[in-house]
Amino acid sequence: MKIIESQSAVLTNYEVYQHLTEQRQRYKQGKRRGPPNLETVVREVVADQPHPRSQACQS
Repeated sequence: MKIIESQSAVLTNYEVYQHLTEQRQRYKQGKRRGPPNLETVVREVVADQPHPRSQACQS
């Protein structure tokens, strides 16, 4: 998904999950240090994989 104008699109829970897991893999494969809080954010935001069609709010 490519966002052309910032603030004009809303991401689903599944899209956020995909982005976070892709970022995690990117830093692991490149053997580079990622942002220091990436793992913390992933753990706090993503407790389990959301269903692609799920629109339930997370608390």
